[in-house]
Amino acid sequence: MMLPAPWPAWLAWLLPLAAVGTSVLMIRFLFIIAAKRSPARAVGHSLWLAWWLLWLLGVASISWTAPWVWSPERFARTLAPAGLWVSL
Repeated sequence: MMLPAPWPAWLAWLLPLAAVGTSVLMIRFLFIIAAKRSPARAVGHSLWLAWWLLWLLGVASISWTAPWVWSPERFARTLAPAGLWVSL
């Protein structure tokens, strides 16, 4: 089923924006939960945060570099601003 004229263009911008907004809300939620922990766990929190950021970097690098394996043209489109926006 095809959507009427303005919706495909709107959804192309709104769905990635909604995904970024959801990610920001989840990060905020995780920081609030971590702040309510006892101070004795503060050292473990920084290690947990480092592992979490490393994991996110790995996932992002795989999703941005995987198209290169298929074709260099697809990799170039992925690194274009529009491709990066869709990847987010």
